[in-house]
Amino acid sequence: MTRLAMLVLLALEFAVCGCANNTPSTVTNTSTSGNWEAQLINPSGGQASLLNFVVAFNVTNTGPLNITGFAFFNQV
Repeated sequence: MTRLAMLVLLALEFAVCGCANNTPSTVTNTSTSGNWEAQLINPSGGQASLLNFVVAFNVTNTGPLNITGFAFFNQV
């Protein structure tokens, strides 16, 4: 019984490993960039509404997110 179980597990391992080697032949290059803005709103008009900021970014493929700019702005 244990030999049969070992053979079944070995066959299952070969089947799983054989399916995992499917790599794409072409790579699609994608990139994006933009601005992300956050504006805090305080209904009573307190100091929290002065902490507004904008972040400029870009990213290519699945690489890291590059922050290209960061600024605070105040609307009084």
